[in-house]
Amino acid sequence: MLGLQPTVQLSHAAAAAPDAFNTAQHGPGLEIGKDKLSLRYVGDGRHDNDVGSIQGNRAVPTQQLLYYFELTVVDQGELGRIAIGFSDKSFKLTRQPGWESGSYGYHGDDGRKFHHSEKGEEYGPKYSTGDTVGACLHFGRQEVFFK
Repeated sequence: MLGLQPTVQLSHAAAAAPDAFNTAQHGPGLEIGKDKLSLRYVGDGRHDNDVGSIQGNRAVPTQQLLYYFELTVVDQGELGRIAIGFSDKSFKLTRQPGWESGSYGYHGDDGRKFHHSEKGEEYGPKYSTGDTVGACLHFGRQEVFFK
């Protein structure tokens, strides 16, 4: 299972939070469940460009102090390359969150946090099958964190 990666977009109008995956646009190799809340990566996953990212069906509402969501890893797959994060609407859905500008990501295979870099920084524990991981945007502090 991969992380929901909602689009971050500034807006002054009241907006509903994402409540499902965007099934109209996503990276290659993804099978999206009928509930639009679960997915499975069935691509090759052997190269940096073998990535199937997906975003939420709506932008994160920015008029609230916090936005938080979680993912539960049902099956980490052979290589365990799972990431959770946030990205803007121009994000390349063939990349891991955090590798490109306008995105932040926490990767399960190495426990590193990424922002506009493929190197990342030490952040937290690795995560895999059976783990639940959270991602939070704190608009008041202009901070992204994961737990």
